[in-house]
Amino acid sequence: MKLKNAFPGFKAFRLLTLMLVVSGYGERLEAQNNQQGFVQLREGVIINKNRNELYIATPQWRVQAISIAAGQPSWTSNTEAMPLAVFNTKLLCLDKNTTRGNKIGIVELSLSSRGSKLLDYTTALPDSVNTGNANNANSVFTISPRFVQNNTYLSWQYTYYPVRGIYDEQSQQQENNRPTVDSGAFRLEKTAGKLRVMKNIELPPGLNQQSPVMVNNINNEKGQFFSADRLHTMTGTSIASDDVFERYRWEVFEAATGRKLSELTDYRSYAPFYVSGNTIIYEKGPYARLINGNMTEEPLVIVAVDLQNGNMLWKKEILDNVNRGPVPPGMEQ
Repeated sequence: MKLKNAFPGFKAFRLLTLMLVVSGYGERLEAQNNQQGFVQLREGVIINKNRNELYIATPQWRVQAISIAAGQPSWTSNTEAMPLAVFNTKLLCLDKNTTRGNKIGIVELSLSSRGSKLLDYTTALPDSVNTGNANNANSVFTISPRFVQNNTYLSWQYTYYPVRGIYDEQSQQQENNRPTVDSGAFRLEKTAGKLRVMKNIELPPGLNQQSPVMVNNINNEKGQFFSADRLHTMTGTSIASDDVFERYRWEVFEAATGRKLSELTDYRSYAPFYVSGNTIIYEKGPYARLINGNMTEEPLVIVAVDLQNGNMLWKKEILDNVNRGPVPPGMEQ
């Protein structure tokens, strides 16, 4: 289903945020909440709380449904796509094969029919946008859900950073050296089942704001970070010198009561996370380490860890949508 001239005369408003509206509009941006039935853990990883499973994009751009308890895939899609949001019994995904240049495609996969393809939608973004399939050194395209009260939005943003040579103070001040940002909105209507272009003035305030969700202190003086569904919090404290790889201690709490659930160690002070029962799920990598003279590499993965004993239950490699090479000549080291 292609959208053409859905709002004639409003091309300026097609600086958009791909948006899924379940019902109405909200007045203020709220963090992700557990009323939606799903949360985004990171780009390409969606957790369906109602089914106790998560949806990932594999390195081969296939969508997989993974049981949180067992860590095993229940189905793998034939469609090349990246999960974005759960909508009723459908999984909305970014369609790799229809997303190129300034085109964007959304595909619906059936959750009840093992990821079979239902419908797809395509439309054009502004000419200045390049959706691409990988972020690189001078451009970033992101798309993810946002929640405003009981409404769910899929927002996208394209940022272009002009390529620069050796630093020059005079050229640095020129207007064309500044990053440019495009954003705006579509709406997926629940009853009509189609995308409609929206005007920027219709968007809730602050829809495109993105930042780690730091919360007020609950039971100590440390800053705490919410889990993806805001039901738990985490603190990260340095407990070793810089030459120790896993030098941070994570402490995980219930957000409502402040009750401490567990302590873990990691190489970062924080990572986006989600807690299901006695299991914590978060991302690791990619990174490379020199261990006993041997270089080992860890790809981008989602891991599940037992909160009671700290043992890893399972891990799954996921799509790393960042172009990490090649580097410019002379900078290979």
